[in-house]
Amino acid sequence: MGENRNISFRDPDGKLELTEDGTVYRHLTPSGVIRFLQIRALKTVQSLQGSGNWIDCQTHPQEPTRLEHPRIFFPSYPYEWAQGMLRAAGLFTINVNRLLLSEGWELKDASPYNILFRGVKPIFVDHLSPVLRSARQMGWSAYGQFQRTFHIPLLLNHRNRIPLPWMLLAHRDGVQPETAFPLLSALGRFHPSVIAPIVMPTLLHRYCRVGPTPSFSLKAGESEEDAGIVTNRILRGMSRSLNTLAAKSLTSPWSGYDEVLTDKDGHQENLAKENFLKQVLSEFRPKTMLDLGCNRGKYSRIAALMGSTCVSIDSDPECIERLYQQSVTENLDILPLQVDLGLPSPALGWDNTETLSLIERMKGKFDLTLVYALIHHLLVRERIPLDAVVQFVASTTTGIAIFEWVDPGDFQFKRIAGPSIELYKWMTPFVFRKALEKYFSIERESTIQGGTRILYLCQRRPRA
Repeated sequence: MGENRNISFRDPDGKLELTEDGTVYRHLTPSGVIRFLQIRALKTVQSLQGSGNWIDCQTHPQEPTRLEHPRIFFPSYPYEWAQGMLRAAGLFTINVNRLLLSEGWELKDASPYNILFRGVKPIFVDHLSPVLRSARQMGWSAYGQFQRTFHIPLLLNHRNRIPLPWMLLAHRDGVQPETAFPLLSALGRFHPSVIAPIVMPTLLHRYCRVGPTPSFSLKAGESEEDAGIVTNRILRGMSRSLNTLAAKSLTSPWSGYDEVLTDKDGHQENLAKENFLKQVLSEFRPKTMLDLGCNRGKYSRIAALMGSTCVSIDSDPECIERLYQQSVTENLDILPLQVDLGLPSPALGWDNTETLSLIERMKGKFDLTLVYALIHHLLVRERIPLDAVVQFVASTTTGIAIFEWVDPGDFQFKRIAGPSIELYKWMTPFVFRKALEKYFSIERESTIQGGTRILYLCQRRPRA
């Protein structure tokens, strides 16, 4: 990274700093110190920290205005999450707010950037988000932001199949109801699910000049008890709305790839790749693994079951959603991310410092990088040179990598390349090995039955 950087400065009571060695500090103002002490004493925060769902922090003995947070192994951002992850983060945010409500507090903001995932487990990381509620306050002050950043994007994804990255990369603070309204069909605007979050706020803003956040949500109730009942009712309704937006069971061109390989040759190919990986995992015991082009995560699941922490990346949203759901069900230490490696997530925010690029987050992060059945996709569809792909993989691992060479005569290679297949006749094992040997020493190779695929175990050469 080269220097310390401020990665969050929007809270007037404190800012986050990421140091060159990866340490995360939170610098507090005097008023922020007072709030921190109050927040730390809340039973909700103590309970969530005990369960690992709220970021821990340590005060500096000589500097009471500086906190140190443990760094999450691989930070990810909402525009990289599966649909189910954004929904889980939204439900978690509501649940945290309901717990704080019982102590007379609430979250002052409802941004998905307040949450990071450790595997599939959401962790609340904005330590200064809780604030005292106003006397007899009905509703939640961050209701409008929650609708923009969670509910409306999930609605548009669920009903219109608009990809979440398209919305969340373009709109840091979510999608306004007025922006979402034209995306609905004339008939779709009458669907009950969109009336409250999109249609009514848009019409009120257009014809009555009322802001997008309903003003009734912050009126004072007759008593604290009444205000609490109304607020809890609103929060329960928000949870029900999100629960109706569970990901649909859809297929994509690659989500059924494993089922395609059901003939004898396909079964042998799968078995050979599984056994090769298991042998490497047993021998090297990598603590962390990056699975590039993971599809539905078969190999990530093998690694997780053998003790590795996995970050699994694929551009197919249906594959990543299935892997997320399976990882939740099986309680696997896998972080599934929807990312197009040909167009990886950039650094964003003010001065490009508020979020780290995917490439920066990957550098030297993993003990093992797995590259099964991916390189021919990058060569053909993204026109990325072979040397550049190998160099990129080398930048991600501190130890070993597994590559798969696919012959241009292979059925899947020809399927991708189509009539341009003749352009890739140069992709021979000799050329592939030469590209690998520039950055790696080849420790082992195994030819899969049929001879159109070869697996390579490679050791990263020392960096210059």
